Amino acid sequence: RPFATISFAVDFFFYGSNPIGYHVTNVLLHVATLMLVSQIVRVLLIEGGSTPRVAQNIGLLTAFLFGIHPIHVIDTTWISGRTDLIAGLFCAGMFWSFIAARKTGSRSLSLLSLILFVGALGSKEIAVGACVVPAGIEFVQNRSATKRFVARILLSLKVAAPYLIVLATYLI
Repeated sequence: RPFATISFAVDFFFYGSNPIGYHVTNVLLHVATLMLVSQIVRVLLIEGGSTPRVAQNIGLLTAFLFGIHPIHVIDTTWISGRTDLIAGLFCAGMFWSFIAARKTGSRSLSLLSLILFVGALGSKEIAVGACVVPAGIEFVQNRSATKRFVARILLSLKVAAPYLIVLATYLI
């Protein structure tokens, strides 16, 4: 978990042994993840046909509910929960950059998505499951363009291939 170790080293550089600084960093990581969650939901709802105002409100509500969910209390308040926070931030960034790359066709955003996936894997092992999210997004978003189920599955697997290659490299 090199990214957690690096973040603790940076915290130690700035705060020494003062636990308040470590807690502040955890809260900031959690807030950054919530901002990304709000934007991801907003963009997906707008692509799905919602109005920008409704999408914004639902995105904020989703981020609020995600933020106050009791399961996140341990990660945010315990200093050692940092691994989950960093992995969550990297995953949320990966999803956001994947959605933006899909919308704009940007290769740099696609590469950023892969890099963020590597960061998530380097933060906590649970991030291995994140590699299927781009395939799921592609499968759901392409339902009108390709009506055939098998064709949608194959297209989704094609989209997931770079993430699966990164995952295979990580597991080896």
